[in-house]
Amino acid sequence: MLAGLLVLGAALRAVTMVAYQPALLYPDSLDYLGGAMRLTPGGWHPLGYSILLRPLLAAHDLMVVPAVQHAMGLAMAVIIYAVVLRLGCRRWAAALATLPVLFSAYQLNIEQYVMSDTVFELLLLVTLTLLVWRCRPRTWVAILAGLVLVAAVLTRYDALMVVVPVLVFLLIRRVGVVRIVALLVAFALPLLAYAGWYDSTNGKFGITGLSGLVLYARVAPFADCHGLQLPSYERPLCQDTPPSTRPSALYYQASPHSPGRSYRPPPGLDGQAVLQNFAERIILHQPLAYARVVVGGFVLGLRPTHVVAPVDQPWQFKTSYYPVFGVSHQQVRSVMRSFGGGPPVVDRPLARFLRAYQAGAYVPGTLLGALMLAGLLAALGIGRARRSELRADCLLFPFVCIVLLAFATATTVFTWRYELPWLVLLPPGGVVALRALVLGRPARLRGEPAPAPALAHRPAGPRHELDAGDGGPRLPRPDGRVDPSPARPGRNPV
Repeated sequence: MLAGLLVLGAALRAVTMVAYQPALLYPDSLDYLGGAMRLTPGGWHPLGYSILLRPLLAAHDLMVVPAVQHAMGLAMAVIIYAVVLRLGCRRWAAALATLPVLFSAYQLNIEQYVMSDTVFELLLLVTLTLLVWRCRPRTWVAILAGLVLVAAVLTRYDALMVVVPVLVFLLIRRVGVVRIVALLVAFALPLLAYAGWYDSTNGKFGITGLSGLVLYARVAPFADCHGLQLPSYERPLCQDTPPSTRPSALYYQASPHSPGRSYRPPPGLDGQAVLQNFAERIILHQPLAYARVVVGGFVLGLRPTHVVAPVDQPWQFKTSYYPVFGVSHQQVRSVMRSFGGGPPVVDRPLARFLRAYQAGAYVPGTLLGALMLAGLLAALGIGRARRSELRADCLLFPFVCIVLLAFATATTVFTWRYELPWLVLLPPGGVVALRALVLGRPARLRGEPAPAPALAHRPAGPRHELDAGDGGPRLPRPDGRVDPSPARPGRNPV
């Protein structure tokens, strides 16, 4: 089953690569490509994805980037299959868990972009796989999981809060203080080192350069400065227009006419820090309004259909022209000349096929919500899940997904792109949770060998005793006594 699904998923990815050559670009793509050339922190995003791009760009063909990302999409399906089998489910259930990542049109679309999302999904999946592969991960595995998780943070800082559900999982699993400390050290040290590198280059301790503008854009549509004591230099960030007539958060983040982008701080102050402080004041001043936009954005991900808002336009396959959003045609051509791959080309028949395919080939938010709910119910021990040894595992996958989308909607406007990690993490977690709810304890946990069959015949005379060391029988001597365990070949009997 898996082999057949992989072949079909590879065929769809080949169609996508031929339809849009050499790759799709977004404004963030320019920052990632620029970071790959200079390898110095200071752009919009951390350097994790840019570091990966650097060797790929040596081929001087931009098509290599989506090719590698499509291969990552197939690799994620294999990892999901292995994890679900490892946690005691059937092969057909493991194959079903791979369907979203293999066949979602939104996943195909993002893999064709020069964007960090595919790498981000893979790093998150590998982190959780390392943690759940054994009941008690070894110390070196905990260290490796911490390193992979910090790589995810340096690829996209949305993963920063994922360390919380990871720690909760380890505490529930009672893996021991040594393993928890090992993971935390492996996670914190590279992050602090990168922040120090960023500080030495930009004079600011952090990992990204636009955190203040992003948070300001989130609160600007509803910010009300009446009754709020503000420094005089923050007053220009207030607006007198009613919130109902203001544009969306995307405008405040991307438009050159946004007050946040045109703001010039007084000498000696950092503009991003001023925007950050203003946004935090508004959040404390209007906590209910902020909570409404965060919860409202999260609930959008649970809709049964994908309503295409303006912010989602880049993630739709276009049929008649090379997609350009926030990037001019001149910039696109300049990027193609600099990094190779030829001019931008759209194969219209294949693009029309992909657009028609996208109209129905996505995972409904209600289904993802049901998988999330199944994981939470299994973690609580509802029904037969109370006898399952997988309750902590059932909690880990939906908990990580909740944290990811909540963090994204707390800092920026919701878009279907931010839900893509759910396609990778919720299906395996949901399948395992459903098995726990229906059947309880798995027949064979984490790939452990089946118990040895009982002896069909016991010879008469003195009882044969099994040695715990080598599993072989202790044979009786002529005097009726039982010899100690026989020495294995090449082993000192003492």
